[in-house]
Amino acid sequence: MKLIRGITRTVILTKRYAIKLPSFRGWKFFLMGLLANLQEGFWWKATNHDPRLCPVRFCCPGGWFLVMPRVEVCWNQDIDYSHYEGLPLDPKPPNFGIYQGRIVLIDYGS
Repeated sequence: MKLIRGITRTVILTKRYAIKLPSFRGWKFFLMGLLANLQEGFWWKATNHDPRLCPVRFCCPGGWFLVMPRVEVCWNQDIDYSHYEGLPLDPKPPNFGIYQGRIVLIDYGS
């Protein structure tokens, strides 16, 4: 198990899953983390499970936690960001991962 701390969320990486929790750095960041989880759950459903997005396996009501499959982050990949137009996107490599042989957006809660 591995723990990754972002600004608004903390991610627990298990062997198979990434569990995203709101950050406890302060009230503002906690609320933004809840919203980010809700946003990812929303986009996954609203886009009818767009294959450019990492799948959401479960989003807890209220955004208390969100579960995605664990993927390998695309640190050294050439990413065509134009392929992700129309999605909430912060274009930088750590927001992308490899899932079932394709590059997917793993952080789309902004």
